[in-house]
Amino acid sequence: MIPINILARYRIYPYLSGFEFCRNLTALGGVLYRWVVKKRILLWLAIIVGLVALSGPFLPTDFAVERSIIIKAPHGAINAYLETPKLWNKWSAWSSDRDPTIKFTYSGPEAGKGAKQEWTSKEMGSGWLNISSSNAKTGIAYFVGFDNGGEAYRGTILLQRPPNGAQGVLVSWSMLGSTGDNYLMRYLAFKLDDWIGSDFEYGLNRLKEFSEADADAYLKKEAEAKAAAEALKTATTTTSTTSASVTATVTATPTSTK
Repeated sequence: MIPINILARYRIYPYLSGFEFCRNLTALGGVLYRWVVKKRILLWLAIIVGLVALSGPFLPTDFAVERSIIIKAPHGAINAYLETPKLWNKWSAWSSDRDPTIKFTYSGPEAGKGAKQEWTSKEMGSGWLNISSSNAKTGIAYFVGFDNGGEAYRGTILLQRPPNGAQGVLVSWSMLGSTGDNYLMRYLAFKLDDWIGSDFEYGLNRLKEFSEADADAYLKKEAEAKAAAEALKTATTTTSTTSASVTATVTATPTSTK
């Protein structure tokens, strides 16, 4: 702004007074505009927060994620990877291949019900997974928890017959959970299918790769075990028959008398 004493000294104030008035008015308008914009932003933020708070209670609290794949391998070859937590690091998305900072510890039996793994990671945080049931023909159920302190989520990886007479095993991986009273998580639950689903897809493709690579070796080992069991059964039956014949012969031999 031009100082008034300079304007008066050179007697040009009357000519510029209108200009100065316009400048001052423009400056005032800019201030008012910025004030209105800020108020508008705050108003929209208040409306959004209000909508979140009001609609949150009406959103679903439960969520489910599921992905499937067909694997051409025996049930037992697939389930060996599922029921053994130490092998999850080879095929699942939660592995050192994708997160070099992850560290695992294990407890309980090596495989099957009660087998447990825990992990810590700079990228993924910490958590745990516990196998709650396992069946070589039908798959596993498990519980998984994370470091947010919330409830554990239930998961299953089921082995089923594929549709339309397709060859192989239909492997379906699903997880169920609840967001509880956390309204923000209820909104995020709509994205969980994408986030968790992409990890499931990665894991199932890796599981398919490893299981199918092991299929021939598994079938050979299974055949050898079956042959050994049949041989043992045959040997046991032969021994029992021989013993029975010897006993019958001894029983039938008359005792000599003097």
